[in-house]
Amino acid sequence: MQQYAASLRVQVKDLGALSDATKRAMRVARLLGGYVASVEYSAPQNGRGGASIVVRVPVDRVQDAVAEYSALGTILAQHVSIVDVTKVVEEQAGRSPAFRLKSRGSKRRVTPPERPQLDADKARLDYLIKRKAATVRRAQLARVALELTTKPKQAAAPAGRFNRTLSDAGVSCCVKPRSSPTR
Repeated sequence: MQQYAASLRVQVKDLGALSDATKRAMRVARLLGGYVASVEYSAPQNGRGGASIVVRVPVDRVQDAVAEYSALGTILAQHVSIVDVTKVVEEQAGRSPAFRLKSRGSKRRVTPPERPQLDADKARLDYLIKRKAATVRRAQLARVALELTTKPKQAAAPAGRFNRTLSDAGVSCCVKPRSSPTR
């Protein structure tokens, strides 16, 4: 059993492309048999925006999700990790108090002093079964995080030497020196 995770950072052209890419990313998750776990979208007035989307998709469709999300714009960063969780699942099953419950035998009556320990063992067994099931579910669905961002707006170019010279000359030639009042 393997647990897959992927993260991508993709740059899109502008706010319109950001909106389209966000909607497309959510649609892709559903088309691949997964679901959208969370979405944060921000498009402030200054034209620079971003979206963070986390989806869960079946592990056999992770590569499809990465390919679809990569096509949304320019890839700025990408990371894919695979963790083998087989040992974890086996350990969770092996540490269960089920063995102690079985070794006591089901035909023998439980004495009053044994009851609290039996109840504790049953509660621990339930907890471990749920934890194992959660681990198996996580291994069946991969987590894919997508961060979308718009291109930064081009800053105005600083004035060149020629413009500064003209500007400085215009100021000095066009400003009349103050004349002193005549008496």
